[in-house]
Amino acid sequence: MSRQTYTRKEVIETEQAWLRQRRERLFGKEAAEKLDQTRFGIALSGGGIRSATINLGFLKTLQRFDLLRKADYLSTVSGGGYTGAFIQAATRAKGSYEAVFAPERIAHMRSHGDYLIPGQKPLAKLWNTLVLVVAYVVSWIMNLSNLAIVLGIGGVAGWLLWHILGMGDPAFWQNFHAHSQPVGEIGKWALLAVLVIHFVVNIVQVYGQGISRAFNQIETGLLIGALVAWLVILLASVERLYWPDTHTLLVAGALMAGLFLLGFATNANAIGFHRYYRNQLAKAFLFDTGEWASAKLWQLGRTEREADLLAPYPLINTCLNILSLGGDKKIKGSKGNDYFLLSPLHCGSKLSRYVRTADFPGYRELTLAAATTISAAAVNPGMGNYSNPILSMLLTLFNARLGFWLNNPLNDSKTYR
Repeated sequence: MSRQTYTRKEVIETEQAWLRQRRERLFGKEAAEKLDQTRFGIALSGGGIRSATINLGFLKTLQRFDLLRKADYLSTVSGGGYTGAFIQAATRAKGSYEAVFAPERIAHMRSHGDYLIPGQKPLAKLWNTLVLVVAYVVSWIMNLSNLAIVLGIGGVAGWLLWHILGMGDPAFWQNFHAHSQPVGEIGKWALLAVLVIHFVVNIVQVYGQGISRAFNQIETGLLIGALVAWLVILLASVERLYWPDTHTLLVAGALMAGLFLLGFATNANAIGFHRYYRNQLAKAFLFDTGEWASAKLWQLGRTEREADLLAPYPLINTCLNILSLGGDKKIKGSKGNDYFLLSPLHCGSKLSRYVRTADFPGYRELTLAAATTISAAAVNPGMGNYSNPILSMLLTLFNARLGFWLNNPLNDSKTYR
């Protein structure tokens, strides 16, 4: 598979070739030749189900004048993407706009406005609510397993170190206490130095310097190290009290290996609420579209059938949360987030560059429903410039995550996702 990246200019040129082919098939060669002079698009804003409903009526009205079919682009975000995804899937499945806007289809979407917890009857509503609660509890427990794995590996590793160094031997601690006073004095001055440097670099951060971010990463590492050290002492005390004759090294080694292997099987996208959100949106807006309800995003770029060209070219807008700001020169100077495009031909942003959707790992498997859901991920620990550390921690702890992890087009080990 190709790992080549593209500039925005190259992406637009590729789209223009696709749009000319579409125009020639639908409206003739003359319309294709006038693309540069007559190109136009439709943008659908966000706002959840209310936006989706308003946009549906808006598009239906435009189509009465054949403007929806004549549009070149359909740009959507969040709730506008619900309607946009419906147009993309339904036109390909039904082959005409008359069938897309049939009364029974509009009635279905009206009756599924409460798509997260559907149900017209009280018992059905209650059952779906219980299912949602159970699903949340299960995903929350799975999310906590990530924290348990990280702390468990650190704690068990420290436990092993405890025994390897003989820290359970009283002689070890006698020697330690003999040197604890000078070490303690050094620690006081080190703490004072950390506080002073922290004060200085946070002033520097106001002027846009990256050193503060790097220092905050060091602080985070020190805090995690202190927490792991505390767990080491706790585990060692419990072990000596309750299992004095256990083969500690063998048990601890096996436990650490098991936690390490379990970490490879953990998928952040699988334990969040993305899949539930995606499935509910698909049931409400991609119903009766056959295979197109689960179509891959890159498949919307096909041109074999006329039905493949009825809908305008989709531009699904999302927000890229940037997690590595300090050390990567490619994204230095960014403000924590960036516009990120998901489309049939290319995915990416000006900051990360663009990749071919059909070729790049992670994007080739992305479905229309998933892309729409990512665009509508209104709740997430990372909110770009509006991120709050305390709120982010709480949202992560309670697994309030609708966002999605995708491979980084830059393909840099520091910012792989």
